[in-house]
Amino acid sequence: MRLGIATSILEIVFEDGFAIRSDYLEKIYSLCSFSDARTGAFAVSVTTDAQKILPLPKTQPQEWNGLFFSEAGPEFYFYNARFACRVNLPDKKAVIFLDRSADPQEILSAYLGFLKLIVAYLVMEKGGILLHCSALFKDGCGCAFLGRSGSGKSTVAALLSPEWILLNDECNAIVPVQNNFYIYSTPFARYETLSLCNHGFAPLKKIFILEQAPQNSSRRLSPMERTMGITANIYINAMPPALEKIMLATIQTAAASVPVDALAFANTPAIRQDIHAFF
Repeated sequence: MRLGIATSILEIVFEDGFAIRSDYLEKIYSLCSFSDARTGAFAVSVTTDAQKILPLPKTQPQEWNGLFFSEAGPEFYFYNARFACRVNLPDKKAVIFLDRSADPQEILSAYLGFLKLIVAYLVMEKGGILLHCSALFKDGCGCAFLGRSGSGKSTVAALLSPEWILLNDECNAIVPVQNNFYIYSTPFARYETLSLCNHGFAPLKKIFILEQAPQNSSRRLSPMERTMGITANIYINAMPPALEKIMLATIQTAAASVPVDALAFANTPAIRQDIHAFF
């Protein structure tokens, strides 16, 4: 199975007679799979044999909490309460262990979490970052809406559609291309909006940090506020030191080169007119 995500292609193989099935996953595959021969794919093996991830922590899985460690060489490991994986970025390989006896919904959630983890690393390897945000574009200009859960990222995306084209209302990647940043969609949208997403990219012209308020307004953020606002919405913040340096450099560059404003958002249709004045 070949799955095109953001700026990379994953080649996924299920081992041990194991399979994960869901309508959501099938929709992701149908939207993002590639049938043509491409080089440089990242090889992902999905296994239920814990021996293939050794060494595992000695603690119980429910106690795993983003534990990172690396041995000599290019490999590193990531563990949490849902899955364990071994990743080798230079060789473009990864193995994930899933507990076959777990609840099917938990298995699906763990598998999707792993895919996001790998995509986050691949995007960082290209000098970009994966953000929890909604993103739209119009007339060739991309715009990202960041904010804490419940701040209105999906709501503002819905209010701006269809005049603005939805890239993704959940998870997007920003990647530097020459002297500009571009925003790329990923397939990790909410189930009910996945088929509405345009799985493309656009030049990133503006970032808004959403705040709920009685009326719509916008204010330019200070350099420190811009950096903190982007950092707070990074999808994965646990990584090897080499990637951490890339991430921090990308955040600082993005905060300095892309306008970042706070957007007080009243959750009314007036945002359709007001956003043009703020953009």
